[in-house]
Amino acid sequence: LVMSVVENLISGPKNLASATKLFPEGTEVENVKIQGGCAKISFNRTFGEKLNLSKEETTLLIQSIANTVTELKDIETVKIVCAGDEMGTLSNGFDMNVSFSRNQTNVIGTAAEMSADAYDNPYDEKYYMDVPLE
Repeated sequence: LVMSVVENLISGPKNLASATKLFPEGTEVENVKIQGGCAKISFNRTFGEKLNLSKEETTLLIQSIANTVTELKDIETVKIVCAGDEMGTLSNGFDMNVSFSRNQTNVIGTAAEMSADAYDNPYDEKYYMDVPLE
């Protein structure tokens, strides 16, 4: 299930006019291992080689992965590696050597927080950016 959820994140938003895709083109999930509440997600080499984001954009990308995956039962943290290897500190100064937990700092809101009275469709993509479990 983790692999499927992350693959949906990689495919990006359906309406690119309203959101920016942060995953580098060609990114794929190689495998996922879950141990002790941590989901270790190994992306392909393309992810590491083409990841050319600012520190702020990298933070948003990692938070989107961690916040989505930690919604799943029994997963509390996420570790991200590239082709099975640690990624170290990126050129933008972002430390990838740690496990990431849920962080709502940059989350604007969720459909649950929005009043159905205020919007015709509170689950519309422009208000709710979580990945659908198809």
